[in-house]
Amino acid sequence: MKKFLPIAFAFLALLFSCDKEEGFPDSISLNKTELSIEVDEEETLTVIFEPEDAPNKYVIWTCSDDEVVHLWGGEVRGLSPGVATVTARCGSAEASCKVTVRKKPLKVSITDLAVKRETGDNYKVTLSCKVSVLNAEDDYCDVKFYLATSASGSLGSPVYTRNTSTFFCSHPDSPYSATGLAQNLKPYQTYYLAVAVSVDGGTFWSEGRHEFSVLQMNPVDLGMVVNGYKVLWGDRNLFAESTSSSGKYYPWGGLESTDGTASSYTYTDNPSILPLSRDIAHIELGGNWRMPNAAEMTALINKCTLTSGGVGCKLTSTNGNSITIPRSRRLVDGDRSRVDEGCYWTSSIDPSYSSYAQTMEISFYGDDLRVELYSLPRKQALTIRPVYAVPF
Repeated sequence: MKKFLPIAFAFLALLFSCDKEEGFPDSISLNKTELSIEVDEEETLTVIFEPEDAPNKYVIWTCSDDEVVHLWGGEVRGLSPGVATVTARCGSAEASCKVTVRKKPLKVSITDLAVKRETGDNYKVTLSCKVSVLNAEDDYCDVKFYLATSASGSLGSPVYTRNTSTFFCSHPDSPYSATGLAQNLKPYQTYYLAVAVSVDGGTFWSEGRHEFSVLQMNPVDLGMVVNGYKVLWGDRNLFAESTSSSGKYYPWGGLESTDGTASSYTYTDNPSILPLSRDIAHIELGGNWRMPNAAEMTALINKCTLTSGGVGCKLTSTNGNSITIPRSRRLVDGDRSRVDEGCYWTSSIDPSYSSYAQTMEISFYGDDLRVELYSLPRKQALTIRPVYAVPF
């Protein structure tokens, strides 16, 4: 046995001398011993040689799990969540790095919240938004629209979702367009829209709430103070969708829109001023909104300059502000009467004939306009221009 020992020592000496002759370093290390990256994220590991000037720096790289990490030289790319060990060998020296691959964070984007009014009298709107979901484990996610009547109030039940509420998790270059349908909304109620996306066991909400109303009524200051009240005029007729449309027609004191049929008129009280309980403008708009009285309508006539144009005329005050008065005419027993005029109720009864109420009547004769306070039978159906009146 002793005769073999010199041979073994000689063999080891030969190997050692071979390493030295080939110029491999005595030892190596990596710039990182632990590394944490996301799926598809890349990092580069570098080798530190000792001695630094070793002539042979040929490195062999290996990875313990090539389903977790893709390795090309010292370049490391995450393939799937998990842990793998990357090893660098240079001659007899080696160094390792523990690589942890995390899944990409879930990203949910909800943008372009919008509301579009649908045609018809049941006050329905199409709600829409764009949704992008990235890095989800679920193949599908769920979108729901919610409406609230206050900026921070309860959202209640989700709104009916058009087409489908569930969709395949999308790519950011082609976000999913989700739509919903809400109907039978109150015309002058302010609503707040929020969108929820459910995916991977969580719910993600749109940022803030989108405010809208089916119909609007905006006050216009024409610089009027009447009998101790600052009077602002609505920019459109009651239930009008624009400043140029007529809106709905009502008999004096009526709470339902009618066509002016005499037999349908049932309000028999004779107040000098229509009470707020029978004032459809106040009932629908609330607050300080109501129908104008005869004195306020007279102030409008006297303070404003009339100019003809388009669907009716413009009343411009001395302060430069103006409102548009459509040629809305009146309804008498189902027929539109006097196509060359616009008629608007006041809340004042005719002091001489209790079956009549006072109105503003504008007569159109081409560019020649005539406006005056007038009286018409209460059973006829006219349009209404609301005012916002506060004590001054």
